[in-house]
Amino acid sequence: MTKLQLYRLVARRLGISQIMALDVCEVFLESIVETVAAGEKVKLSGFGSFHTSTWGGYTSKQTGKDIPIRHVCKFTSGKGMKLAAARAGKQG
Repeated sequence: MTKLQLYRLVARRLGISQIMALDVCEVFLESIVETVAAGEKVKLSGFGSFHTSTWGGYTSKQTGKDIPIRHVCKFTSGKGMKLAAARAGKQG
């Protein structure tokens, strides 16, 4: 699903204009990005959680190069998402 498809789905289900749906979705997504960028965890019960994790900060055994520390965003599926994915896997 693309962002455009999401906006259209939200608009149709809520009975609002696509422009209003776009605004709602953008604020929602920006809020997640801003919260994670501030180092905080975003937990959406049944869906999943977004959080930062530290990666790197070591010397490669193969090349001897220093691998710098990086902060990455991770997503962990919630129970509802895991169940939906399992159902989808059984159908396909």
